[in-house]
Amino acid sequence: MERCARPPIASSTVMLDPPVERIKIPYEDQTMPGYLFRPSTSDSQRRTLIMNNGSDGAVTSIWPRVSAGAVARRYNVIIFDGPGQRPMLFERGVPFRHDWEHVITPVVDFRLTRPDVDPAQMVLYGISQGGYWVPRALAFEHRIAAAIADPGSTTSSSHGRRPCRLSCSSCSTPATKMTSIDSSTKGCSRLRRPTGKIGSGAPSPMVCNPP
Repeated sequence: MERCARPPIASSTVMLDPPVERIKIPYEDQTMPGYLFRPSTSDSQRRTLIMNNGSDGAVTSIWPRVSAGAVARRYNVIIFDGPGQRPMLFERGVPFRHDWEHVITPVVDFRLTRPDVDPAQMVLYGISQGGYWVPRALAFEHRIAAAIADPGSTTSSSHGRRPCRLSCSSCSTPATKMTSIDSSTKGCSRLRRPTGKIGSGAPSPMVCNPP
């Protein structure tokens, strides 16, 4: 499915003005795929927005949501797939990693090889799971001038939501019974935790989402 989606994406990007550039960002012994959007083809220095997608969405979905508006405001925009994200996982078997600075630093290094970047004005935007990875990366990668964590998360297993331990305050359900409750039940939901398994049958903790 991922391979089938890419030809139409590649065809549509060349219709933009200026055309979008498909890029390969050096990463360890391979590359990360991505796209570079620019407001013009000139090499004058401009601000750059690095868009960091989440754990399961298509990277191209963040173009209309955020990137298009940034390009309209004269930003360069990079979107990419890192370890564990779509083609990196599905086609190459490269899993997620917690130390996301080792992903963002290669992106910054790649961007600084281009003449059209203002090195003092690089912005990093993390959406969904990226809301956890971005603050982690910023603790080590200091060339980013500003960042957005959307939403901010303190843990990758629960996206920062409060775990249900003895009971859920919003639904008064004993935690021992929560393993069979789905996301439609009184504010409780299942969230995936890295277990080495995937799919709806994979073990997941229960967390409480107070209204």
